[in-house]
Amino acid sequence: MSPVPIPMVLHCPRCGTQHIDAPDPESGWTNPPHRSHLCGNVECQDDQGRRTIWRPSELFTTGVARLAQVGSSDTWQPSAEPPAPNVVLPERSPLRQENQRLREALTKINDIRNDIVGRQTINWSAHIYPLVTALHEAGFEGLGYDEARRRALTLLDAVKRLDNVALALRRMLDTEKRDLAALDEELGRLGLLR
Repeated sequence: MSPVPIPMVLHCPRCGTQHIDAPDPESGWTNPPHRSHLCGNVECQDDQGRRTIWRPSELFTTGVARLAQVGSSDTWQPSAEPPAPNVVLPERSPLRQENQRLREALTKINDIRNDIVGRQTINWSAHIYPLVTALHEAGFEGLGYDEARRRALTLLDAVKRLDNVALALRRMLDTEKRDLAALDEELGRLGLLR
């Protein structure tokens, strides 16, 4: 006996396309019980060009247009008409635009990183200014000069304090080493060391 899949309203986690399971005679897919789902949007791919496949549950599931029952406390109810399969976020969707803007910024930041790694050096004109610009274009304004400088100086002060603590610890360790050496010498003189 085949397991009975749980009906679920599923959306691709990468592109948002609603996933509705159905047999596809052209491809030979009979829609058997399954856990992993292939996004119906053929353009929905990862960075390596692989179609998006995801698993919404450890149990067998089937993507449906809408659920048969709606709870009395539910505040969202599906429309009477099922959505068209493979609905993709519109080009002007704020979510899609934000995704694109962030992807462009990350691409620029990645290019800067690759250049730094390749050159093994950092250059203000080639790296720092373009990095600040890429972050700004992605909506990360950053701190103004005065606040950034204040925080940098605060960090420098903390580093200096840690350097002072490390120096004091080194001095204490040197003193302990000298005391241990003197003790070893005295124990040796007394014949108490083997």
